Amino acid sequence: MEPRPFFSFTRVAITEAVPASDDEYNVSPAAYRCLQPYSQCVGGILITPVLAFVEQNRRHEDWQHRDAAVSAFGAIMDGPELKVLDPLVKQALPVLVGMMQDKVVIPKDSAAYALGRICENCGPAINAPMRLPDLSAVCRIE
Repeated sequence: MEPRPFFSFTRVAITEAVPASDDEYNVSPAAYRCLQPYSQCVGGILITPVLAFVEQNRRHEDWQHRDAAVSAFGAIMDGPELKVLDPLVKQALPVLVGMMQDKVVIPKDSAAYALGRICENCGPAINAPMRLPDLSAVCRIE
Protein backbone atom coordinates (compact mmCIF):
# COMPACT_ATOMS: atom_id res chain seq x y z
CA MET A 1 0.00 0.00 0.00
CA GLU A 2 1.39 3.35 -1.01
CA PRO A 3 1.68 5.88 1.85
CA ARG A 4 -0.87 8.66 1.88
CA PRO A 5 0.41 12.21 1.55
CA PHE A 6 0.45 14.28 4.72
CA PHE A 7 1.44 17.83 5.49
CA SER A 8 3.84 17.50 8.46
CA PHE A 9 1.36 18.83 11.01
CA THR A 10 0.92 15.22 12.12
CA ARG A 11 4.61 15.07 12.97
CA VAL A 12 4.17 18.03 15.32
CA ALA A 13 1.11 16.51 17.01
CA ILE A 14 2.50 12.99 17.36
CA THR A 15 3.62 13.26 20.98
CA GLU A 16 0.26 14.71 21.97
CA ALA A 17 -1.80 12.10 20.13
CA VAL A 18 -0.68 8.98 21.98
CA PRO A 19 -1.41 9.65 25.69
CA ALA A 20 -5.00 9.98 26.85
CA SER A 21 -5.63 11.41 30.31
CA ASP A 22 -9.41 11.25 30.45
CA ASP A 23 -10.80 8.64 32.84
CA GLU A 24 -13.74 7.75 30.61
CA TYR A 25 -13.30 4.29 29.09
CA ASN A 26 -14.97 5.33 25.82
CA VAL A 27 -11.91 7.44 25.11
CA SER A 28 -9.75 4.33 24.70
CA PRO A 29 -11.65 2.78 21.77
CA ALA A 30 -11.90 6.20 20.13
CA ALA A 31 -8.17 6.75 20.51
CA TYR A 32 -7.52 3.32 19.00
CA ARG A 33 -9.72 4.10 16.00
CA CYS A 34 -7.72 7.28 15.45
CA LEU A 35 -4.29 5.77 16.07
CA GLN A 36 -4.70 2.99 13.51
CA PRO A 37 -5.14 5.20 10.40
CA TYR A 38 -2.71 7.72 11.90
CA SER A 39 -0.02 5.03 11.89
CA GLN A 40 -0.86 4.15 8.30
CA CYS A 41 -0.30 7.78 7.42
CA VAL A 42 2.92 8.50 9.31
CA GLY A 43 4.44 5.01 9.48
CA GLY A 44 7.54 4.42 11.57
CA ILE A 45 7.77 7.83 13.22
CA LEU A 46 4.92 6.79 15.47
CA ILE A 47 6.85 3.89 17.00
CA THR A 48 8.87 5.84 19.58
CA PRO A 49 5.95 7.63 21.27
CA VAL A 50 3.75 4.53 21.13
CA LEU A 51 6.42 2.30 22.66
CA ALA A 52 7.05 4.88 25.40
CA PHE A 53 3.31 4.90 26.15
CA VAL A 54 3.13 1.09 26.09
CA GLU A 55 6.12 0.72 28.41
CA GLN A 56 4.72 3.28 30.84
CA ASN A 57 1.28 1.62 31.02
CA ARG A 58 1.48 -2.11 30.28
CA ARG A 59 1.94 -3.05 33.95
CA HIS A 60 -0.20 -0.29 35.45
CA GLU A 61 -2.49 -1.35 38.29
CA ASP A 62 -5.46 0.32 36.54
CA TRP A 63 -6.77 -2.05 33.86
CA GLN A 64 -7.72 0.87 31.61
CA HIS A 65 -4.06 1.85 31.33
CA ARG A 66 -3.06 -1.74 30.51
CA ASP A 67 -5.82 -1.92 27.93
CA ALA A 68 -4.78 1.39 26.34
CA ALA A 69 -1.16 0.21 26.16
CA VAL A 70 -1.88 -3.08 24.42
CA SER A 71 -4.46 -1.43 22.14
CA ALA A 72 -1.95 1.23 21.08
CA PHE A 73 0.60 -1.44 20.19
CA GLY A 74 -1.94 -3.38 18.16
CA ALA A 75 -3.11 -0.24 16.39
CA ILE A 76 0.24 0.45 14.74
CA MET A 77 0.74 -3.00 13.21
CA ASP A 78 -0.15 -1.93 9.67
CA GLY A 79 1.64 1.42 9.59
CA PRO A 80 5.43 0.96 9.78
CA GLU A 81 7.32 -1.34 7.45
CA LEU A 82 7.68 -4.99 8.47
CA LYS A 83 11.47 -4.70 8.74
CA VAL A 84 10.96 -2.01 11.40
CA LEU A 85 8.23 -3.92 13.25
CA ASP A 86 9.96 -7.32 13.13
CA PRO A 87 12.28 -6.88 16.16
CA LEU A 88 9.51 -5.14 18.14
CA VAL A 89 7.05 -7.93 17.47
CA LYS A 90 9.60 -10.57 18.45
CA GLN A 91 10.18 -8.76 21.74
CA ALA A 92 6.48 -8.05 22.37
CA LEU A 93 5.06 -11.52 21.72
CA PRO A 94 5.87 -12.97 25.17
CA VAL A 95 4.46 -9.84 26.81
CA LEU A 96 1.23 -10.05 24.79
CA VAL A 97 0.86 -13.74 25.51
CA GLY A 98 1.32 -12.92 29.20
CA MET A 99 -1.36 -10.24 28.97
CA MET A 100 -3.79 -12.95 27.92
CA GLN A 101 -3.71 -13.95 31.60
CA ASP A 102 -4.84 -10.50 32.82
CA LYS A 103 -7.44 -10.69 35.57
CA VAL A 104 -9.72 -8.24 33.69
CA VAL A 105 -11.35 -9.40 30.48
CA ILE A 106 -11.05 -6.13 28.50
CA PRO A 107 -7.21 -5.95 28.46
CA LYS A 108 -7.21 -9.69 27.76
CA ASP A 109 -9.51 -9.11 24.78
CA SER A 110 -7.32 -6.25 23.53
CA ALA A 111 -4.22 -8.46 23.82
CA ALA A 112 -5.96 -11.12 21.72
CA TYR A 113 -6.87 -8.49 19.15
CA ALA A 114 -3.28 -7.17 19.09
CA LEU A 115 -2.01 -10.72 18.54
CA GLY A 116 -4.47 -11.06 15.66
CA ARG A 117 -3.23 -7.79 14.15
CA ILE A 118 0.33 -9.07 14.40
CA CYS A 119 -0.61 -12.33 12.68
CA GLU A 120 -2.48 -10.41 9.98
CA ASN A 121 0.14 -7.75 9.26
CA CYS A 122 3.46 -9.06 10.59
CA GLY A 123 3.16 -12.83 10.31
CA PRO A 124 6.75 -13.33 9.09
CA ALA A 125 7.99 -11.76 12.36
CA ILE A 126 6.52 -14.64 14.36
CA ASN A 127 8.82 -17.58 14.95
CA ALA A 128 6.01 -20.13 14.56
CA PRO A 129 7.84 -23.23 15.87
CA MET A 130 8.86 -21.34 18.99
CA ARG A 131 5.70 -19.26 19.59
CA LEU A 132 2.89 -21.51 18.36
CA PRO A 133 2.69 -23.56 21.60
CA ASP A 134 2.38 -20.34 23.65
CA LEU A 135 -0.24 -18.89 21.32
CA SER A 136 -2.32 -22.05 21.17
CA ALA A 137 -2.18 -22.42 24.97
CA VAL A 138 -3.69 -18.97 25.58
CA CYS A 139 -6.26 -19.38 22.82
CA ARG A 140 -7.91 -22.43 24.39
CA ILE A 141 -11.56 -21.95 25.17
CA GLU A 142 -12.43 -23.02 28.68
